[in-house]
Order: sequence, then structure tokens, then C-alpha cells
Amino acid sequence: MANLDQPRIIGLTLVELWQRLKRRMRTSPFGFTRMSGPAPERLLLTPQDLRTADPTRAQEFYAGIFHFAGKTVETQGKSPFVVSPPTAEWEKTLHSFRWFRHLNMADTALSQSNAQAFIDDWITLNTKGNNPSAWELEVTSKRLIAWLCHSLIIVENTNHAFYRLFMKSIGQHVRYLRRMATDAPEGLPRLRCHIALAYAAICISDQKIALRNAQKHLSEELRRQILPDGGHISRNPSVLPQILADLLPLRQAYAWQGDPPPAELISTIERMIPAIRFFRLGDGNLAHFNSTSTTQQDLMATLLRYDDTRGAPPANASHSGFQRLERNNTAIIMDTGKPVQGELSVSAHAGCLSFEMSSKKKCLIINCGSPTHANAVTKLAKDKVWRSTAAHSTATINDTSSCKFQVTGGLNHTLEGRVISGPTKVTVERENEGGTDKVVASHDAYVRTFGIVHHRMLELSEDGNILMGADQFQAPGGGTARYATKDNVAIRFHIHPSVELLSGTSKRNILLKISPDEIWKFSCVDVPIIIEESIFFAVSQGAARTSQIVLHLKASNVSEVRWILERQP
Repeated sequence: MANLDQPRIIGLTLVELWQRLKRRMRTSPFGFTRMSGPAPERLLLTPQDLRTADPTRAQEFYAGIFHFAGKTVETQGKSPFVVSPPTAEWEKTLHSFRWFRHLNMADTALSQSNAQAFIDDWITLNTKGNNPSAWELEVTSKRLIAWLCHSLIIVENTNHAFYRLFMKSIGQHVRYLRRMATDAPEGLPRLRCHIALAYAAICISDQKIALRNAQKHLSEELRRQILPDGGHISRNPSVLPQILADLLPLRQAYAWQGDPPPAELISTIERMIPAIRFFRLGDGNLAHFNSTSTTQQDLMATLLRYDDTRGAPPANASHSGFQRLERNNTAIIMDTGKPVQGELSVSAHAGCLSFEMSSKKKCLIINCGSPTHANAVTKLAKDKVWRSTAAHSTATINDTSSCKFQVTGGLNHTLEGRVISGPTKVTVERENEGGTDKVVASHDAYVRTFGIVHHRMLELSEDGNILMGADQFQAPGGGTARYATKDNVAIRFHIHPSVELLSGTSKRNILLKISPDEIWKFSCVDVPIIIEESIFFAVSQGAARTSQIVLHLKASNVSEVRWILERQP
């Protein structure tokens, strides 16, 4: 397989090196000298920040305590921008200034003077672009949006000299983002860049031409990145609330200005809110696909207040590559899409045909998810095991992931874990017969290496009390798998940490206790049930121990495995 992938690896490497060279030239100190220009005259409005704020955090900042990305730093009276950052993630969070919402919420003279001091420190230390981390594109976009949303606390009751200094930095941010937008990394960083420019164009005075250009480019990017079903091209559900939290205040800003929002902005928001409901399980969390970690429940509650339909979630997100089965408080979400490619695939997981399941307000079957902060699981972060197929509730053949991320030598660092190969054909059919919901899907990721196609069927009963499943492993043309020595299969069902496993009546069944009044039984008639250790990464502490049900078999001996999950009376 390595030889077959070599041309693709070389091509991806050359493209990435060229992109890095262009971005490095633009962010060099020489590049910053070309971004000088006049300061904008004044700010017209301050958009709303929808993210939850805590005024007690403002007291911590005043005391020099900064808790970001799972790490706490005490500055001992120094500016936070001169202390040594504990992690890159902590540093990026600091320079993004999203934490200014806590100062704004405090709304005191002390928090105001503190905010102005932070701004003064940052501009003094970072205007010339000597800190690359501070001027990473996504960090810069977040910072510009945060400064505009909280500009009142920054400029109120200050002198003219500081106001001009702040406005001059705003102008530099805008020119920098305009310059970088063309070569911005694919996906969310590029979209957020255009969102930030749209914020600036509507918030700053005398920006008629800039506003038209910003609307045009943002509409184009929204049309390209937000799919017809409301999902994002990255296939990462957790991206949706991040984008929506920035788009909703932008739509409101247009209303405050008395201008109609761009049609594409309105259409995008109307598609994204149902998509968020599509990916939510019974416990309120987003399903753990493609780098989704812990869900910000407070932000989700805020965003869903903008949902005018409030109906049942859509059942089909075919453009995003997911299916949803739901009956009587039982919800299942299944990955039925091909992996994304290029820069977008850096966060992609090898979870094709995996699923998650919730019953009422509790999760039952999960994928392992991604850590909230990768530094919290350092021992496992190097290989990012949470991206592997084994970390998902699906079948793994010969301990091999359905997507290849790793390459040998220094190229692995250059490609940053991009998807090198994976499923090229994923079929999916949906049926609704006699009140039951049924999805039948397959993928060909294992054909090239092992000559095996994985087929999976999930069928949810009309009352939501029974989930029947079947996994088949066949040769591409049908029939028994050909390579008897390379057909070891492990079908995994990762169990949520809150679920207790109880002994069943035989080795062919086991009980899953969600609560004292709700128990499910997992049964398999074809192979014995094995319980193994697992780990759930999507928790704020870093990781939690849990268990997994595993069905081991040889595809040449057992070509189809049937299993059933049934809610007990």
C-alpha cells in the first residue's frame, strides 16, 4: 500500500510546502511593513457575543490568573503576553481575546481599566508581527471579532491617543486578513477570516465598498463550505455551533444598521440550525464524529433559541454523509460518508459506518471522541489514537484503520496527519417499512489491502425499543472473503462511561444499565461477546475509562454477524 500511496503523498507534500512558504512570506516582519495604512475613523456598533460569560473570571484576570485550554498560569504581576505559555493551545487562546467577554460581563471600572491595559500591552508587543502565534490566521480572526464585540469596554472613558492606537490596530488587522484570505487554510480558518472581515466592514465607519466586497466573499465562502443539508464540508459536527455563534450576531448587526442581511447569510443560518439538531443525541451532546469533543451546552441552548421550527430533527444528511434513526426517545446517528481530503482531513477520523446511540436523555453507544485539550492526554496525543477506526463503534479488519493518516519519515510532520487513503466508495440506502427505520450501507476501504467490503445494516423498531444490526464481510463481487489469513475482524461497540455492564444469561448476551429503571440487553447469536477496556476522550478532564463490547471473528469463517440491542421491560 505504501508504494501505491507514494505519488499522492509526494503531491500533497509539495502543495503543503508551497502553501507554507507563501504564508510565511506574508507573515514575516517584512510582510507586516507592507500592511501599514490609515486608522479607521470610528466604530459604529458593537455586535453581541453569544458565548456565555462569567464575571468572576474578570477577578482572576485582575489577580494575574489565566486558566485557558486546561492549563493555569499565574503571571505574578507581569503582562500575560510576556510569560512563557505552557502549551501552544493556551497561547492561542490568550491571543484570541475571546476571554474579554468575562471582563465585559463584569462591567466595572476595574474591569474596564484592566481591559484597556491588556489591549495596550498586546499592541505594544505584537504590532510588528514578531510573534507568529499571535498572528495565526484563525487567532487573528477571533481576536478582531472579540475586539469589535467588546469595543465599548475597550474605548469607553479613554483618551484620544489610546482610541487612535486601538483603531490603528483594528485597521492593521483588517488589512492583514484581506491579504491572507486568498491563501487561508481550507475550512473553518478561511470562513472565519471572511466572517471577521464582514464584522469589520459593518462596524467601522465609511466602509461602503469594503462592505460590498466583504458580503460578496462571505457569501461565496458560505455557499462553498455549508452544504445543502446544513453540515460543514469538514464533516465535523462541532464546527457548526462555532460558526453559528458568529453568524447570528452578524445578522443582527445588519438589522441594527437598517440594512437587509445578505440572502446567503440568512439561508445558511436557516440550514445550520436544523443540522445542529440532527447531530444532537438525547443527552444534548453532539455525536462524536471527526474531532467532535465536549459540547458547550450553554452555547447550544443559546443557539437553539433561534430555532423557529422546533420540529423533529431531519432524518437524512446525505450531503454531509450521515443518517439518523429516531423512534420513541431512541436516537441513532450513523456515519455513511467518505472522508474529506486535503487540509480539511487533518481533523478527520476513520469512522466510516460507525454509530452512536442514545436512549431518552442518556448515551448508550459512543465513539471515543476527541480530547477537549490534546495536552491532557500527552501519552496518546502523538499517534492521535482517537482518530483510528478502533476508537469508533464499527468494524476494524486486521487492526488496520479504514483511513491511512501516518506516513514514514519527515513527511509525516509536513502533512500533519492528512488522510492519505480511505474509502473511495460508500453506498447507503434507507428504507421505511412497517414503521421501522432501516439504513443499509457499505464501504470499500479494506478492498485494496485485504479484498474485503464491509456492509452494515441498522434497523430501529417502530417503538424504538429494538435496534437490530448486521455486519457482513464479503469479497468485492460478493461471496466469501478471499484472504483467509488476513481477515481478522473486530466489531466494536464503545459504551458510555455512565453505563454499567451487567452479566447476561450466557456468553451471547450482556445487560447495559443506563439507570435503575432502564436496562438494555445486547445479544449476538453468531459469535461470543467479549468485554474489553476502552477510553472516552471527550470529557473536560482529558479522558475517562470505560468499556467496549467486542465481537471477534474471521471473515472467511463467519461472513455475517447479527446482533441486537433491546430495551428491557
